[in-house]
Amino acid sequence: MSNLANTIEGILFYEADSLTIAEICELTGESEDNVVSALKEIEAIYSDTNKSITLLNHKDSYQLVLGGEARNIITLRDEKEREGELSRAALETLSCILYLGNASKSQIDYIRGVQSGYMLRTLASRGLIARVGKSGRDTKYTTTVETLRFMGINRPEDMPDYENISAEFMRVIDNNKTDLE
Repeated sequence: MSNLANTIEGILFYEADSLTIAEICELTGESEDNVVSALKEIEAIYSDTNKSITLLNHKDSYQLVLGGEARNIITLRDEKEREGELSRAALETLSCILYLGNASKSQIDYIRGVQSGYMLRTLASRGLIARVGKSGRDTKYTTTVETLRFMGINRPEDMPDYENISAEFMRVIDNNKTDLE
C-alpha cells in the first residue's frame, strides 16, 4: 500500500463520519487524482466481503465501517444498548448538545476531554440527535423531539441551570476557538 493510501486509511479510521474527496485532498495536501488513486488501493484491500472492515463510497464520500461477522455482532450489541438506559458517557454527550444548542464533534470532544464519535453514533442510532451540517470538516449535531421526550422536558431551556451551564460551555469554547479549529 502506498504511503498516501496508508495515510488516508488512518484518517478514515479516525473519523466518525464519511469524508469527501475534497476533504481528503485538503487534509493530505494531495491532488484529487492522487487521492482517487489511493482510495482505489484501499477499496481493493477492503473489497473482500468476509473482511471485518469495509470501505463505503457514497456520492464520493468515503467511510470505513464494520462488515462481515463483526458487523452482525456489533449490530446485536447496539440493539441491546438502544433498548437499555444511556451510559454516563452518552448522557454527557447528549447534555453537551442540549446545553450548546448545536454542537460540533470537536466542541463535544473538547468539553468531555475524550473522543465522542462512538457516543454520537449511539445517540444518532437511537434518534436522540441528528446531524445538521458541517462546520468546516467538523459535523454539527442537534437534539431531536425524541430527546425532549426522553429527558422529560418541553425545551432545552428546561434543563437544570440551563443559562449558567450553557454560558459556561460557550465561554470555554470561545476561549479555546484556536484549539477547536
